[in-house]
Amino acid sequence: MPKSAIPMGSEFGPNQVDLVRVLELARQYEGDDEAFTNALAVEYKRPTKTAKNTILSMRKYLLIDDSDQLTEVSHTLLALQSQPIKLYTAFARHMLLNLRGIEVVNAIDTLIKSGERPTQLSIAEMLHAQGSYVPPSSTHISKLCGWLRLAGVFSCDGNFECLEMERVTQIIGANQQETDLLAEMPEDQRAVLKALCNLPMETIPDKEPLQGNKIKEYAEELYGTSFDPKSFKGDVLEPLQTAGYITLVNPSKVTGKSYLVYRTEKFANEYLTALVDSLANTGLAVRQLLRKPLSEILQEMQAEDTGTKGKALEALAFYFMRLLGLEFKSWRKRGKKASGFEVDVIVEGTRLVFSRWQIQCKNTPEGKVSLEDIAKEVGLSIQLKSNVILVVTTGQFSRDALIYADDVMQDTHLNIVTLDKRDLNILTASPLAIVEILNKKARRAMELKTLSNA
Repeated sequence: MPKSAIPMGSEFGPNQVDLVRVLELARQYEGDDEAFTNALAVEYKRPTKTAKNTILSMRKYLLIDDSDQLTEVSHTLLALQSQPIKLYTAFARHMLLNLRGIEVVNAIDTLIKSGERPTQLSIAEMLHAQGSYVPPSSTHISKLCGWLRLAGVFSCDGNFECLEMERVTQIIGANQQETDLLAEMPEDQRAVLKALCNLPMETIPDKEPLQGNKIKEYAEELYGTSFDPKSFKGDVLEPLQTAGYITLVNPSKVTGKSYLVYRTEKFANEYLTALVDSLANTGLAVRQLLRKPLSEILQEMQAEDTGTKGKALEALAFYFMRLLGLEFKSWRKRGKKASGFEVDVIVEGTRLVFSRWQIQCKNTPEGKVSLEDIAKEVGLSIQLKSNVILVVTTGQFSRDALIYADDVMQDTHLNIVTLDKRDLNILTASPLAIVEILNKKARRAMELKTLSNA
């Protein structure tokens, strides 16, 4: 069983303990596990075993270490105990940046924007789709959100739908657009941004520039990242300038002269380094693809702009990943010549048995998927060790393609699921129809794979 990405909150919800009081007890009995456990049992009239869960949860929340010593976070919170608003804001910031809380609120926001009701189960499934496991039957999410509610992240009790993303922005100093950008930022750009955060800054923005080549050397030394000197400016610094973090100035065209880098007012956010770390490799880069309802995705696939069509096609692949409760693993794009007409994604599922799916989406409303298209996927399934091939098209399948798919299913272990524009129209009206559609496909596969009596 994988570990939960969200910290355990057993016997540590805001309706179960008072934050300041448990921190005071932790300070009073610092380093003495037995005494601390007994004090909690007496304070909240609980069995010792139950009180022990509170301590375990406090460790997971990084409020005490494994030796029951207070962490720096706890000392900060205790210093704010006479100012409840600042206290819970600081605790919320800690949860958002250090305990993957930002993934939780973004998952909730994604569900709301896609027209789904956020529940403990649907939030856990959304996090799983982004690569973060949370036990669906646990209360970890509700406990964490309960503490966030005390900081105003939720405007009502017991309801995930009253999420206030503007309050999240206030707490972490960055809006959704910036968190999405940081989540999608390549590792080399992230390393340079963190290096720039570490360097002294007398004024915000910079009045005195930094030399580009020195920044490169510093980032390489600090984070072990290797940069190509010839492409460093174009691949790393210019994207950071486009994102608004730096301004580049080329002092002259004299060979050997380094370009100059000025940091912008974005560095006024004292939590920028923590943001960069918390958003690295979290799966938030897929969040925008998970937000849109199917009707909007299909509408964007009709756009004239190939970039818009390409993004919509990616969103379609993720729509089915989410609908089927699968987890994203990797892209398998066809290349530039696809121009927004084809996209492939590899996804996996671990419910009851392990399965690996190839999902190919084709945006060819006036065309037909050919036998050759299916054959390519079958060939790749051997290399990818896939169990299921799902091919989705805004058009139709040729008769030869469907006959070939049946033949493959009859003769091999593979299952091939084909969905055309008629299926997409049904799912647009009712996403729950996926159950009936797939059950029908499964019965068909079972008939084809019937074992002989011989």
